[in-house]
Amino acid sequence: MTTLQVKRRQIGALDAHNNPVVTYADPVDWEVWDIAPGASAEPWRTNRDLSLILWTIYAPNDDSLPGELDRVVLDDVDYDVEGRAGDWTRGRWYQPTAGAVVELKRAEG
Repeated sequence: MTTLQVKRRQIGALDAHNNPVVTYADPVDWEVWDIAPGASAEPWRTNRDLSLILWTIYAPNDDSLPGELDRVVLDDVDYDVEGRAGDWTRGRWYQPTAGAVVELKRAEG
């Protein structure tokens, strides 16, 4: 098992335009099974230097999974959670040890 950290999204006070201010709670530990690199996507547009850093996280399917609006800390860098976690415990036969898959993404450039 490897330990990452999850920062849960919170809605704070209203700003000067009456919009809620988005903040993140203090990080909490998240035990995961494995971390795999995702594909690095380089857009093919002219005058654009963008790189997407992607990670795939394999973890137990429990209440510690991050939500799609949370952030995950990996190697002291914050990554956005890309969509909802993929639940591999469902299927023809219940398989609680199958776990979940969480995709992380960060754009640079």
